[in-house]
Amino acid sequence: MSQKGLVDKILKAYPREKGDLQKYYSPRSDDLFEVSDDKNKTAVPASEPKRREFLSALMSLTNCARTTRSNILMPVTFLASRAHCATATDWDHLMRVVRYLEKEPDLEVYINCDSLLVKCKCDTSYVTHSPENAAYGHTGHITSLSENASDIHGHNGKQKLASIAFTDADIIAMCEAIRLACSYESC
Repeated sequence: MSQKGLVDKILKAYPREKGDLQKYYSPRSDDLFEVSDDKNKTAVPASEPKRREFLSALMSLTNCARTTRSNILMPVTFLASRAHCATATDWDHLMRVVRYLEKEPDLEVYINCDSLLVKCKCDTSYVTHSPENAAYGHTGHITSLSENASDIHGHNGKQKLASIAFTDADIIAMCEAIRLACSYESC
C-alpha cells in the first residue's frame, strides 16, 4: 500500500523555504513535547487563517500517518492535541514532519502474513500532557500480524487516566495495548 499521491500533494502544498537545506532523519525534534515557546516565538495562538492552514496540513498528515506512514503517527497525534492553541513553534514542528516526508516520499507498506499471531508493542511518555494538577502520559502502540511483524494498526494518543509515576504511565499504556490486541484476537 502506498499514498505517494497524497505525500506528493502535501510536499507541493508546503514547499521548502528558500535557503532551508536541513535534512531531517526523524519526524520529530527533541523539544516536541515542550509547549512553552522560546523568546522569539511567543506562546500566542496563531491567527485564524494560520490555524486553518495548520489544521489542513495536520489532517493530510493524519491521513498518511493512520494508513501507510506509522513512522509519523506520534508527532502528528501530539500536534493534533495542540490544534486548538497552535503556535508558531507548533507550525515549525508540523513542517518538520513534512520535511521528513521528503526523505522517503515513496515509502510503502507491505502486509506479509504467515500466521495469525497478533503481536503488540507499546511505549509511553510520562507527563506529556499536564493541564492543572494532573499528569497525563502519551501512549503509542503498534499491532503486528505474524512472526514477520507486518504492522496492521498503529495508535497514538493522550492517555485517558492521570498517572503519578513513570510506572503507572507504562501500565496504562500496556493495558490499552492489550485491550486493543484482544479485540483483534476475538475477530
